[in-house]
Amino acid sequence: MALPPPESFEDIYREFDAPPAPFNCGAECAPKNGGIPFCCDPTEAVPVVYRTEWAFLKSRTDMWRPFRPRLTAERRMVEETHDDHRFVVCNGPSTCDRPHRSISCRMFPFYPYLDNRGRLLGFVTNDVLEGKCVLVGREEVVTPEFRREFLAFWQKIFALHRAEHRFYVQHSQAIRRVRSRKRKPIVVITEEGEFLMPCKLPR
Repeated sequence: MALPPPESFEDIYREFDAPPAPFNCGAECAPKNGGIPFCCDPTEAVPVVYRTEWAFLKSRTDMWRPFRPRLTAERRMVEETHDDHRFVVCNGPSTCDRPHRSISCRMFPFYPYLDNRGRLLGFVTNDVLEGKCVLVGREEVVTPEFRREFLAFWQKIFALHRAEHRFYVQHSQAIRRVRSRKRKPIVVITEEGEFLMPCKLPR
């Protein structure tokens, strides 16, 4: 199984272009971070793109460049990533080439959420930026268009790329373990809305 070819990302980007909220979330959080949205700050979050997505972006825009790790933790992060992924950084929000935002930018701050059988149930927030990203903990504001496009994209990727599917099954299990220790419910955003899932350790 393989990733979508580079030329397919033009259609993928067009089909996954809905904003996550009915307001400009970057404008809301930027004043808390020196004028830069947390999701656009590589000291807070480093975007990752697919290898074929990177080939497409390089052919279309000069917005992106490879991420150069400096800290030990950053070097380890790059070394441990899958061969199909590349860490990148952009030129900053003031010069954002919005039609060529990466998938990781479009989906931020959310992750697909799967059960132990590998079924895609919906998506959950990335708690790393809790207290910073204005969408974390505000699942009710996510637009219906974003919910639909997010899940359609991941259904397509999981059908093509088994390694990515396995990764997110394991990632979802890790979320359940963490939430179970913290005794926090998991808010899963579905295409219809959202629901609460009790925290249980995977069998």
